[in-house]
Amino acid sequence: ARSCRFMVSSTNIVDLLKAYSVEKDFGVLSLDIDGCDYWVLDAILSRFRPKLVVSEFNEKIPPPVKFVVNDVPEFNLRFHFFGYSIAKLQDLLKKHDYVLLENEYNNVFIAPAEIAADHSISIEQAYLEGYVNRPDRREKFGSNEDMDPLLRMDPQQAVDFLGRYYGGYKGEYQIEIG
Repeated sequence: ARSCRFMVSSTNIVDLLKAYSVEKDFGVLSLDIDGCDYWVLDAILSRFRPKLVVSEFNEKIPPPVKFVVNDVPEFNLRFHFFGYSIAKLQDLLKKHDYVLLENEYNNVFIAPAEIAADHSISIEQAYLEGYVNRPDRREKFGSNEDMDPLLRMDPQQAVDFLGRYYGGYKGEYQIEIG
């Protein structure tokens, strides 16, 4: 096994993995880059088929709101502004024929449908069980308190709330109701 330290993006990740001779169907991918995770994951799944993917997502944004930061080089993490929502993950699952296995707080576990379809869970169920209804969620994610009203809003109210909350980031993200 080899390691490297490299700033990854959706445009260089595939070449980087190839340069390190990563097999197409390697075992486990853990992705947590606090930024354009969605776009990097999309690029990887377009050319590779990891058997298990663990990816951080922006847990604050409930389904069915699909949120994703734009794919920009050298993204700068900002408070509550990063990554993608669990509802946006659904687009990648369909595109690459993967299924959601579990949500553990702010991480999702996904696998190829051909090996894990019998173990899949819906986005909504996973989000409730893996984040919203966790008894220690407020303790572990206390800094999310200002985003908790999203959990009680209808989808359009949530989009409007995020539009105001992310007002300074206009043009830097995409949002829709899925």
